[in-house]
Amino acid sequence: MLAMQNAFQSVALIGKYQSPEVAGAVFRLAVSLRERGIDVMIEQATASATGITSEFPVATYDQIGSKADLAVVLGGDGTLLTAARRLASHKVPLAGVNQGRLGFLTDIPGDCMLERISEIISGHFSRDERMMIAVTIERAAERVFNTSVLNDCVISKGESGRMIEFELHIDGEFVYFQRSDGIVISTPTGSTAYAMSANGP
Repeated sequence: MLAMQNAFQSVALIGKYQSPEVAGAVFRLAVSLRERGIDVMIEQATASATGITSEFPVATYDQIGSKADLAVVLGGDGTLLTAARRLASHKVPLAGVNQGRLGFLTDIPGDCMLERISEIISGHFSRDERMMIAVTIERAAERVFNTSVLNDCVISKGESGRMIEFELHIDGEFVYFQRSDGIVISTPTGSTAYAMSANGP
């Protein structure tokens, strides 16, 4: 009967990469969700890093994408950005609990995690749709890499001591030719962190 009152029936928990210190928070949240009649799964690398491998089902990102109604990310912005990239094609909504330092994107404070997640599970939330960038790298007309990103992509000279030369085209239209260290292509999500790290508003 309790499950009918929940806005989400299946929740995946994703913790900061290779960080056993999030184990306590992951376990507390998993138990709290299970007590509400919610199916809980722990992301594979999170389960391995935290040692939570027997109490709850362990799932890959693909399994989370096909089964979870919601993914709760416990970590910093890097953890949430990775989860967003891995789950973008599955359109699984994300909620971020800040277990990192600044937490621009993981905006639920760790000390009130259970209360805030409970509110979300009860349906007290608003969705925030975010733009993503599709990134493809081609060499000699062959696609060698592609992904989606929530914040930004950077084209840079790498470890080379020289500047690089590139042309920028938008929707097939030439914009400019440039010699520089590189270029940052940012979504509104990414630009917020860049502005703040540069002491902007």
